[in-house]
Amino acid sequence: MADNLQDSSLKNRFVAAMNNAKEILDAITGFASDRIGSLVGIGIVALVVWISWKYLSAHLQDGAIESWEIILFVVIASSIFGIVVWFLVVFSGREVSNAQLSRVIVFCYVFTWLSILSSILPFIVFPLSNQLPRLMMQSPIGIVKGCVESLDNGKNALPLELQCGKNTDQWIVNVGGRVEPQSDANREQEDIKSWVPARIQGGLAVPLYFVVLALVGSAVSMTRRVPEYQERTGPDTSQPITNGKAREYLVLQILQVVSAPLIAITAYYLVDPTSRATTVALGFVSGFASETVLLYIRALTTKLQPDKPRVTGTPGVELSATSLNFGRQAVGTRSSAQTVTIVNRTGNPINVSKIETTGDFAQNITSPLTIAAGATCAIDVTFVPSGKGACTGILSIVDDAPGSPRSVSLSGKGA
Repeated sequence: MADNLQDSSLKNRFVAAMNNAKEILDAITGFASDRIGSLVGIGIVALVVWISWKYLSAHLQDGAIESWEIILFVVIASSIFGIVVWFLVVFSGREVSNAQLSRVIVFCYVFTWLSILSSILPFIVFPLSNQLPRLMMQSPIGIVKGCVESLDNGKNALPLELQCGKNTDQWIVNVGGRVEPQSDANREQEDIKSWVPARIQGGLAVPLYFVVLALVGSAVSMTRRVPEYQERTGPDTSQPITNGKAREYLVLQILQVVSAPLIAITAYYLVDPTSRATTVALGFVSGFASETVLLYIRALTTKLQPDKPRVTGTPGVELSATSLNFGRQAVGTRSSAQTVTIVNRTGNPINVSKIETTGDFAQNITSPLTIAAGATCAIDVTFVPSGKGACTGILSIVDDAPGSPRSVSLSGKGA
């Protein structure tokens, strides 16, 4: 008898030790998985900084480039790579927890202010650099100070503010055009170290201020949208969305800021503004409305796709989902709601006698209720884990239509 009690005590201690070890391993794994992206990002940024410094230090020794220009280049290159890695870290993952959504929103706010800062950076840095004039003239995409020369003797008139010979030299964004100094004396110089007036032939050319206005307009639009989507993921809202949908909408906001200059250039050549006031308005509006333009493009491409074959069958009661996964959720906190919709296609009203959930899951509908023919009923399901580890449950729906009872599998993980 004593031996049996001793064996049972040893077994309980062993099980307790294994459970403690499992919790420690889960904590270490979670810590590593949450920070592996950050460590990779830091490594990539450090590599970019080292390569940039090695490459540019030789030019520094030759006197061809100043030290502050190297530092600025390294900072800009590292920032770009850092933003890309940060984006991949916060936007990756199948499920979107509340903590991850918070990181996504922080990224969006930082990205918005960096976009505004980048729009004014050329006006601050370009006049101070000695090497940028030569690089911009030789680059297929650059910013130069000058005018645009028509290749067809004026048959297709350019905007007056860009035409050469009108004393309208200004900062111009050049895409694919040939750039050369206007003065013959400057044209013979092999190393141009000042912003001499340039002449652009061919390619696409738009005023720099126009692109800046478009970028600022898109950033303003994003600043307006981010808090709206953040609020709609909360519990007290008339138009709730899931964390996954919020992430999808925020990706679109980032894309509309990135694509705003391209949309603005397209609008400039399509509208062909004839006055400075029209150009200013068009620049800001094309950036502010870049989200709408992208949505129209997506809708157009969707219409061009072939229709999916329709599946015919017996009318009945349909559920919008057969399973819901809430991902990781802090213990004792309530997740964002995920919706299951009951669709009545029977042609007659149906009576729902019971809607209930099991496990650490809850729903918001009080039964019994009646769903009219052709009507729907939306059930919001939430997850409040009572402890750490995987959690499962069932959403059960009992009605008087064929196929009852109906069920939706529920899953999540307490963290």
